[in-house]
Formats: sequence, C-alpha cells, structure tokens
Amino acid sequence: MFNHAVMYGSLEELYNDNRKLVFIMVSDYTEDEEQKKDINSSVWAKIAEQPQKYMTMEPAHFKNYLRMIVKASAVDYLRCEEKEASKLQNFKREDRVSYCDFEEEDFYADYLEYLAEAVSALNFEEKELLRMRFGMKLPAKQVGEILDISEGNVRVRQKRILAKLKKEILKLMKRDDRI
Repeated sequence: MFNHAVMYGSLEELYNDNRKLVFIMVSDYTEDEEQKKDINSSVWAKIAEQPQKYMTMEPAHFKNYLRMIVKASAVDYLRCEEKEASKLQNFKREDRVSYCDFEEEDFYADYLEYLAEAVSALNFEEKELLRMRFGMKLPAKQVGEILDISEGNVRVRQKRILAKLKKEILKLMKRDDRI
C-alpha cells in the first residue's frame, strides 16, 4: 500500500520538481514550441484540478500518472489542431466557390457607401477582430494572443466576418435596386 502522506508540500513544489520532465515528455509528441507550451499548460491545468491527489503519490507512481496525463493532453490537443486545420481548409474551399465573383479589396472599395451600415450588423467581438486586423494592422498571431485563441481561429473568424459583411452589403444593394 502507498503511504498517503504528503510527498510535496505544495502544488508549486510539485510543479518545480516535475516541470522539466513534463516538457521533455511533451517534446515526444511535437516539435512546435507553441504546441509544446499549450500542451504543457493543459497538463498542469489537469493536475491543478486535483492537487492533493498528485501531491500525496509516491514519486514513481506520480511519474506514471504524469506520462498518461501528458499523452492524453497531447493527443487531445493535436486532434483539436487537426480538426481546426480541416475546418479552415473546408472553409477556404467553400469561400473560393461562394465568393469567386470578386476580389475582397475591389468589392469593398466599390461599395464603401454600404460598408458602415453593413458593419453595424456585426457584434462587438466581430468588430474588434476587424479593428485589430485591419485598423491596427496586427498580425493574426498577435490578435490570437490578445483574444486568447489560436492564429488559425483568428483567420477562420476573419473569413467568416468578411463573408458576413459581403452578404450584408449585397442585401443592402439589392434593397436599393443596385443589383
């Protein structure tokens, strides 16, 4: 039987003693530094959910649990990344089919008079994303850091918002019998 005495005095001590090991384990699943950081954070978030459980384990027992947690976190993370990439590819394919009639910039330059009214149909988050990307000219990666989402997610949302604007502008033009 395992002794249920506290092996670590605090979650911080548990983290400090095992953070390098977790990073090495995570490195077995990916070479990408951002992915390593995300998976590492996920592992420690899971441990932080039940700190007493892990702080009272024998070190060898804890390391086995750690391997399982790292593997599960890495697999979950990488699956989510694959799904997000797949959604982005599907969206790009749909975007090419649906909006091949005109280029983005030409469309907005020609129909600027409708843009302000079309923007009013967007919610606050959509307006903020566009403001950061086009007004402040921030790269998608930086916008993702600000909004706490991935760079790919920023790009997907941007495409959806622009598609929504196009649809709204076309609706306004139809209302005015311009198309």
